[in-house]
Amino acid sequence: MKRLRILSTVFAVGLATICSGCAKINTAPFNQFKTGLESLREGADAQAAVDVENARARFVARAKSGKIEIPDLQLGFNAPFGYEYSFGKEPLYVTLTRFEQGMSALNGAMISYAQLLVTLAGDETIDPTRFDQLTKDLNGNATAAAKALKLNIQGNETALLSTAALAIFRAIVERKRRRELTSAIREVQPQVLAYSNAMKTALAFLATGVTTDYDDQISPLLQPPGDVDGILKLNQNTVTTLKTLDALSASYGKLPEAHADLANAATKRPGVLTGIIDFTNEALRLNALAKELAAANEAAAGATSP
Repeated sequence: MKRLRILSTVFAVGLATICSGCAKINTAPFNQFKTGLESLREGADAQAAVDVENARARFVARAKSGKIEIPDLQLGFNAPFGYEYSFGKEPLYVTLTRFEQGMSALNGAMISYAQLLVTLAGDETIDPTRFDQLTKDLNGNATAAAKALKLNIQGNETALLSTAALAIFRAIVERKRRRELTSAIREVQPQVLAYSNAMKTALAFLATGVTTDYDDQISPLLQPPGDVDGILKLNQNTVTTLKTLDALSASYGKLPEAHADLANAATKRPGVLTGIIDFTNEALRLNALAKELAAANEAAAGATSP
């Protein structure tokens, strides 16, 4: 009987040791973080699509009015892959197109990363081979985004998940040691912060391009007798565009705080996760502004169509 009690005690201790690495984690904050990123992507895509369309339409109008020589529209090539525009600097609509592609790649990488965290925090398992492919793809998307957006990432380390972070995540996948999720998230935090700062800088530069384009467009509209309707439409589109860029910058600005909250969410006593709440609210605000911009653009197009 005594021996049986000893064996029971040993079994209980062993079970507690095994389960200490498998303690339940509340996945709600991780799902909310992922939902916020999806709202950010939706708003960013909608905003970028309208901006590209408007900038291209203005560029075509300038070319038709003779402000840009038609022969200058053709490209010049630098072998084997380089090219340049004959009329000088890159048109705003081309810059916006590149920006749209870069943002899409970055947001895609962040959402894939968020889904990985949801999986690791929950009861699901992930095959090591699938994990390797997933992390390879998301790091590739982050690197492609940095290149397309011309982001200045410290040390030129453009991978979202560093070698050290990958090692911790792989240990979680292979050994199911979810208690190490906090360490893994904190290892990624510097890169999330670096991308956040780089995106805010890039968006500020893009906003300058929008105001410069406005200056080019407003001059002929102000010539007597003045195109009042054209001025008001240009003002509305420009203001709404700047508002969405500001909301986009604010969303990326809240991203590091939300991500830092996830490290706390993986602990036994996470506390109030205000960073995730603030990030989600900013992403929703961006989404609403992007829809407003799209609606205004559609209305303007309808008013000018025959």
